[in-house]
Amino acid sequence: MDNGMVGPAGAIPTRADLIEYGVLVDVPAPVARAAGITVPVAFSAPAWQTYVGDEPEGQLPAVLAAVVRSLTRAPHAESLVITGAPTVSGQPALSHEQLHGEAHPGDAGEPALLLLLPGDY
Repeated sequence: MDNGMVGPAGAIPTRADLIEYGVLVDVPAPVARAAGITVPVAFSAPAWQTYVGDEPEGQLPAVLAAVVRSLTRAPHAESLVITGAPTVSGQPALSHEQLHGEAHPGDAGEPALLLLLPGDY
């Protein structure tokens, strides 16, 4: 049985599936590595629009720098609030816009980082 979105009913979508369907936005590995992040990184689509928007060349490095700073303060955390990340609007993030980082297994079981908003849980 197909539910029309992510494959057969009951199937758990992979990270790759969620990227393909536009639920997640993948950060290219070279961009993440340039920021000092060595694991796959993806944003939820709403978090991408809030923090990166249509001009990733301008916003993404600053957001990833804030991610690295937050990870440095809590290197073993599986979940954390990312502080100091600039929003597309240039305004401080409201509580429902706070960027969160979650450690998850990637499609092959490798560590991966998911950046999302509180409403994306």
